[in-house]
Amino acid sequence: MNIETVIRLFFSAVPTFSALVCFIILFMSYRSSVSASAPPTDIRLKKIMLCYLTVLAFTWFSVMCYFFFISFFIHIIPFYYFACLCVPISFYHFVYVITQDRDDKGFSPLHYLPPLLLSTWFLIWSLFIPFDVRLDLTENNNMAIVPEYGYFSLLSESTQIICFFFSFIYAILSINRVLNYCKKVKMLNKKTPRWFLIATLLITVQTISIIVSISFYSNHIVFTCVFFFSVLLLLGQIILIVFNIINRNYILLKEEVNNIPKTEIDETQPRANQELLLIRHDVHSNNKTILTKETFENVFLKNKLYTNPNLKITDLTDLLKTNRTYLSSFINNTYGMNFKNYTNHCRLKEVERLKRQPSSANIEFTEIVSKAGFGCYRSYLRSIKGENEK
Repeated sequence: MNIETVIRLFFSAVPTFSALVCFIILFMSYRSSVSASAPPTDIRLKKIMLCYLTVLAFTWFSVMCYFFFISFFIHIIPFYYFACLCVPISFYHFVYVITQDRDDKGFSPLHYLPPLLLSTWFLIWSLFIPFDVRLDLTENNNMAIVPEYGYFSLLSESTQIICFFFSFIYAILSINRVLNYCKKVKMLNKKTPRWFLIATLLITVQTISIIVSISFYSNHIVFTCVFFFSVLLLLGQIILIVFNIINRNYILLKEEVNNIPKTEIDETQPRANQELLLIRHDVHSNNKTILTKETFENVFLKNKLYTNPNLKITDLTDLLKTNRTYLSSFINNTYGMNFKNYTNHCRLKEVERLKRQPSSANIEFTEIVSKAGFGCYRSYLRSIKGENEK
């Protein structure tokens, strides 16, 4: 096996298996969300991203087949083109749901119609083309025109251009929505999820990188360098997205403003002013995810969630049906400390409570500390020091 074969195997196998691993991790999170009756939009986002990872994995699996099993690749070309076209659309679908506000219509499934029609057309037409002709076109990277099948040759040659066109258009649409989303989040006086903007920019740069690499296909050095760069971008993108979806590190505009009464909006005002009023409205007084101290403590204190040494703030978002940003802000405003300090504060109180119990007389103090939720005795000492410094 020469070095070129190893490089090609790496380029195609790593994205394939990375997408599959992320799919499995996200699917487990999706099952947990369904079991915990998580908010419908959270479940929907995970479904969309599972679809995105599926078509992404199939696309790169097809690339691997092209390099090593070209005879099999000939049979799956229509499905490969369908997957290629659906990758940017499914990502835009994901972006659309997060950035959707109260006046946006739902995402139209008609976006998926062109890929379906184009790939079906290609599939039906290819059934009437001899296998040797299709093999010859594919081995020549669709650059050869077979006179007897001129129109099919032109279609085969144009498929890559169509895929790149779709990728470019939907990348622009995604960036536009994300930039508008960032402006609206700022109007809410909330912190914009930077990962969301970074992930969108990554897919755009990745699209440009693939176009450049194909353009220099004959130059192995340039092709290898640029393609390697695009693979790294892809890995960074899917890891970034899956991590933040699982941790629910995003703000849904529709959730923030969907309960604002429309009677408060003057329909005679310009559209921009109406939108500004919606965003700047005190959503916390109307939002269905509003928290009170009593509600929070009924979940956090009565269930003694702080006794879990691995507790994270994202573990509470599904239970309280809110998002990480809002919950963090609530704890800071209500208790005057961040989530980590408040959790350790509760654990220190639990240590004092356990010490007073007669059953703890014959128990090592380190065991009491552990029962209170501290991962180790050193964590307990750090928390004591932090309490004393206040």
